[in-house]
Amino acid sequence: MEERGSGVREPNRFRPVVWAFVIVLFLILPFFLDPYFLHIMIMTFLFAYLSRSWDLIGGYAGQFFLGPVAMFGIGGYTSTLLYVHLNLSPWIGMVLGGLLAMAIGVPAGLVAAHAPRSHSR
Repeated sequence: MEERGSGVREPNRFRPVVWAFVIVLFLILPFFLDPYFLHIMIMTFLFAYLSRSWDLIGGYAGQFFLGPVAMFGIGGYTSTLLYVHLNLSPWIGMVLGGLLAMAIGVPAGLVAAHAPRSHSR
């Protein structure tokens, strides 16, 4: 066993068990939750996902790029508009919204990645 404070972490033997428990819990829990609490749980994880993408791009990479939020909006609006105007299933709309967001996001990401940067500080 390593000394405390040596900077070397011991592997956690219980980590796979904890992850398996969490996955099973999230697969079973929706069947027992009130729809309101299920909605709150879904929205919490959705916004947690968006905040992690902003943390990664803005915090670690130091870039100001609102691409993930824009792609989220494009996908959501596409799915909703296809449902409202064409009565298309939301499941199909999600796939088409994701494809449209990808079709817009890849060129936007390439432009942002190759944009000239100012070196003056």
